[in-house]
Amino acid sequence: MRRTGFIWLEVVSLALVALLLVLVWVPPYLASPRSVTEPPSDSGVMMAYDPLLGTMVLFGGCARSFISPFPCAALNETYTFSSGTWTNVTSSLSLSPPPVAFGTLTFDPLEDGLVLTGGQSQSCASLQPGNCTTRFFDSTWVFKNQSWVNVTYAVGPGPPAAMLASAAYDPAAQELVYFGGEWGPGCYPLTPYGMCGETWVLSRGRWQNATSVPAPAPRVGAGMAYDPALEAVILFGGGEGGPMYLNDTWALSNQGWSLVKLMGTPSPAASPAASMTFDPQADGIIMTAPMAGTWLFNGAWSEIDAHSLPSWPWVPTIVSYDYSLGEVVAFGGTTTPGTWALQGNTWIGL
Repeated sequence: MRRTGFIWLEVVSLALVALLLVLVWVPPYLASPRSVTEPPSDSGVMMAYDPLLGTMVLFGGCARSFISPFPCAALNETYTFSSGTWTNVTSSLSLSPPPVAFGTLTFDPLEDGLVLTGGQSQSCASLQPGNCTTRFFDSTWVFKNQSWVNVTYAVGPGPPAAMLASAAYDPAAQELVYFGGEWGPGCYPLTPYGMCGETWVLSRGRWQNATSVPAPAPRVGAGMAYDPALEAVILFGGGEGGPMYLNDTWALSNQGWSLVKLMGTPSPAASPAASMTFDPQADGIIMTAPMAGTWLFNGAWSEIDAHSLPSWPWVPTIVSYDYSLGEVVAFGGTTTPGTWALQGNTWIGL
């Protein structure tokens, strides 16, 4: 009996070691050296390139946890990324948005800067489930001239407070498009899982509800980016709640939403979360998703990297094209935080 008990102890110990290795191991080709100046968040960050400043800007996200991205004690630090270096500019700002994670950050030339909206924050007694109070945001902020401005009252009532919505700027319509999200009080339709299906646009300084039929199903975490060749905002994937993941592709143009018919061509695997950005070098949209890898969309999908960036299954690594570097840059959403650039068909740690 003692020998049997000892064997079971060995089995349990080996299982725990194996689980730990699965959680923390990263393939060598994805290893990214940790910089002391890198943002202290591993998930939920909002990041976009500001062409007026000529730099990438990152805001917020969750305080780092090596067990899970939830609960999320949100941050309100602002970083810039220039010439391969992160700089914390928070102390130079006279005003900052409240701590927030899983919102959207999108450049809008009509607002002369990056528009921040949506997201959530949790005040946590400790980073353990049940010790947090959650708040969802419906305020709108703009980062311009290296300063944050609260424009919530100027732009009028906007999308329902929600997290993990999707946003992209449509230069043809001169509108910022915002879709979906989770736990948006007042949203219609709101599914039993708390998914929102509304479409909003920030048009000439005012929010407008542009929800129409047909439209993508209510969802959270969908990737979204503008395709200049198609003159449409492209949306992919996301989650409907629980284990129900999507891999449909939609286009929003001046004709409204339409389902993209791929005519038998391959499509990325269904994933509860995705991130997308237009890459002028590749002449298409780069999409990365935890369960799908990295793909290119230029009217049809083609896989360019079978390996996903190291990420929690339901939290994407955020990608944005850095025009100063001439590369797609990725950050966060991972158990091994770091910064990567897509060079050719391979993610390289910076």
